Amino acid sequence: MSDRIKTAWSTFQQELKAAQDKKIFCHNTNPPLSPVEISELESRFGQEIPTDLKSFYALCNGLQLTWRVASSQTLYEAEITKAGCPFPLMWPAEQYWQLTGVINIPDLQTLLFRDYKDFMWFDHEKNYEDTFGGNKINSQTFKKKLRPFDIFDKYYTAALYLSEDKSQILLGDDHNASFLNFEPMDFEIYLVHTLNTFGEISARINYFHEAN
Repeated sequence: MSDRIKTAWSTFQQELKAAQDKKIFCHNTNPPLSPVEISELESRFGQEIPTDLKSFYALCNGLQLTWRVASSQTLYEAEITKAGCPFPLMWPAEQYWQLTGVINIPDLQTLLFRDYKDFMWFDHEKNYEDTFGGNKINSQTFKKKLRPFDIFDKYYTAALYLSEDKSQILLGDDHNASFLNFEPMDFEIYLVHTLNTFGEISARINYFHEAN
């Protein structure tokens, strides 16, 4: 396992225990997957997933966190509480909750096998072309390959692009209209930054802007 991921995970756990300046609405961590369980999902998926992604799911099989600065206004508190914990996967993308921080990473089975039509990809995109990695691509075919690794905002989704040897994170903006407006980010860099900033929404978005 990556030392950076391990250190960021440990720091994140410590922050959870000492988060006196934060009002945490939901924190849910699923039990980790064993190597055998990961291997079985890979067989079903028909592709081995990169080591960095396995490292995360060996720590936990999905993570949800929602919080707000404790001193901020108590907006939408009833709606946020009503969502429950864990909350529905698409919930952070459905309303303007004005939360300070959100992490919303699905379990590996959901990540790999759920159909994300009308969220990640759309019927009309079959008629469009784009460019990724210097190559022309069909927009719909490309977006069907993406997986929403972190659904954390109304406008933005952190999507996973899997190749045989590494994972990249692409930031979808404008309600996932495009995932190509920002340079791809290495999966480990994205995960470590997200954990180190406790899932702060603005910090994550600014990180992609700064990288461009």
